[in-house]
Amino acid sequence: MQPRHVEGSGEHPNPPVYSKPDAPTPQEHRWNFIYRRQPDRNGDGTAGWNQREWEEDKERLKEIQKHTEDAMLDMSESTLESIVSTVEALKTKVAQHKTQREQERKNYEEELARQKKDPLRYV
Repeated sequence: MQPRHVEGSGEHPNPPVYSKPDAPTPQEHRWNFIYRRQPDRNGDGTAGWNQREWEEDKERLKEIQKHTEDAMLDMSESTLESIVSTVEALKTKVAQHKTQREQERKNYEEELARQKKDPLRYV
């Protein structure tokens, strides 16, 4: 029976094969992530990227951020509109219940007054 491989156990049944014999091999660390050497840095600190790619990515991220902000604003606005309409509906319902209770109280008081005027007589 073969031993079972548990994901993240740090044991590799088949170690990775590297195509170049002189390529630096990744070092495995305690938490099972692989450390690879950093690429050569350009003089501008972009770690192997050229400046044009870096600027394009920054612009793309700014666009994504703007779209995300717009989406969040739309969601917030629609949520607030929903809350306001719900509160207005509840306010209307409470007013209807109040009117109904007042009418029932009025009818009850009229019935009490009528019964006081003409009490029931049991023979």
